[in-house]
Formats: sequence, C-alpha cells, structure tokens
Amino acid sequence: MNRLSQKVVALVATSAALGGLRLETRPVRADVPPPVLDLWTFGRNRVGQLGAVAPNPTIPWPMHEARHWVAISAGSEHTLALTDDGEVFAWGNNASGQLGDGTTTDSMLPVQVKGVTGVTLIAAGGGHSLAYRASDATLWAWGDNSVGALAQPDSVGTSNV
Repeated sequence: MNRLSQKVVALVATSAALGGLRLETRPVRADVPPPVLDLWTFGRNRVGQLGAVAPNPTIPWPMHEARHWVAISAGSEHTLALTDDGEVFAWGNNASGQLGDGTTTDSMLPVQVKGVTGVTLIAAGGGHSLAYRASDATLWAWGDNSVGALAQPDSVGTSNV
C-alpha cells in the first residue's frame, strides 16, 4: 500500500469512527457572550507565533489563554486575536512592532495591543497588523511599512499603534 492509500484508509477509518458521534448545536444569541475558549495551535513556531512551545509541533496544543475569543488572524510570524469586548492581543515576531505593545521584543505570550479599543475586525499581514472599529470607522495599522502596508509615507519604516 503506498503512502496516499494509507492516508485515505486512515481518513476513512477516522470518519467512520467519528460517524457515531452526535454534535449538538445551539442557536447563537446576541445577549449571551461567547464561551470562554482556549486557542489551539500547531506548526512551525520559530518566534513564538503559536504561543508556548508544544511538545510536538504536528499535534494541536492549547495556548492556555482562555478568554472570550471571537476572531484570530495569523501573519507570517505573528498572530492577532480579538476578544468579545474589543480588546486585541498579539504574540510572535515583533521585529517591526507588529505586536503593538510599543516594543520590538518577540513574545510567546499574548500581549495586549496598546491604544486600541472597541475593535470589531482584525487582520495580521506579513509584518504588520490592522484593527478596525466599526462604531466610528477607525482603522489602526502598525508594524512594517517597508512596502506601504500602513498607508504612511515610505520614509516611515515601522510604526507602533
């Protein structure tokens, strides 16, 4: 049996094993906050973009940062996450200030982005980060501006929030 056949057999076996599970779904209500959730990550973690180092990078591992997370976005080597109350957290590579904590120090733990509140959308780019607040159409951009990602003059190499 070749490798592809083995993977297909494993996938079918897993599907068959999970077929007996019944997943419950509940309606989402606007007056009920989302549950406190932990983020699970896996993969290459060269500069802490996945949080704490897992024993095996091929197996999902919890970050142990349980909050009311509502969105997450991954950049090249950093990650952004948004809570239900509009707070933005970031971790990983911070060489260009893309974590928004006023430093250029990498972090394996989520750090809160300074000066950003009431955020409704986030996006992590290659070496920059974006946050949008819908209530007043405010867009924040910080990190690497070497190719104009921050919509600032080219002379501005990096920018913090």
